[in-house]
Amino acid sequence: MIFRKLLITVGMLFLVSFFLFGNLNAEPTEAVNNSFENINRSGPYDCEINLIEVMFDWDAKVRMRRGALVDEMTDALAGVNEILSQSTEAEWFRICEVPEARLDQLQAKGEANTGKQLYNLNNIYRLKISADQDVWAVAAELEALPGIILARPVPKPMLSPLPTNYQPQQNYEDPASSTPTGIDAEYAWTQTGGTGTGVTICDLEYGWNYNHQDLTKLVGSQINPNSISLPSGETDDHGTAVAGILVSDNNGWGTTGISYDASIKTCGTYY
Repeated sequence: MIFRKLLITVGMLFLVSFFLFGNLNAEPTEAVNNSFENINRSGPYDCEINLIEVMFDWDAKVRMRRGALVDEMTDALAGVNEILSQSTEAEWFRICEVPEARLDQLQAKGEANTGKQLYNLNNIYRLKISADQDVWAVAAELEALPGIILARPVPKPMLSPLPTNYQPQQNYEDPASSTPTGIDAEYAWTQTGGTGTGVTICDLEYGWNYNHQDLTKLVGSQINPNSISLPSGETDDHGTAVAGILVSDNNGWGTTGISYDASIKTCGTYY
């Protein structure tokens, strides 16, 4: 279990580093074509206002010692303290919890297996500065130093992409004369009250995904604690699907509930 968690941590770290900093297998002599020259100082992406991830030089051996960074191999930290002296707060953090010695071992093993120089992930750190500073300006100053390959503000999580509109595929909402036959919910929507306005539905079963982005009416809908229980081997697929058929949002994407303007209550029936 510990080894599995270690592999997952290292794998996630590699992916994050790859997308943030480019190809870590590139030769050290290759120029990094990711400068700040074409970046608007307000920032090309939404980021944390006081966090910067810093990638030190290939040949450096930057390590955390008593809460401070030291370079045990080169002089990759040259100029860093001068820049950070302008900040009322400057605190360094390791990029992951994998022990330094283990990351060194992984680097050595990878180089032995590939015959290539691999970047040591011990040389990547996260820097916290005071929130009143321009995080992009500080990052640009750091990246301009000879001992730093890249320094970029930490991006905020991206919003989940919205699905396409599946309503045309909900044949059960079509007229009864259609093939396959439907209940003609589309006609009902043109009539007063036909969308479910003023109606409250109670779904008695179990297994709802209360975090589904197309089922906003499910939030706070449960009326007894049993709704959070599931029989052994069951998932939340069925209750979620039923709620979607009934009241999924009419928002132009995802599915559209038969009575999308109705309210819903969920009552767990598994004890």
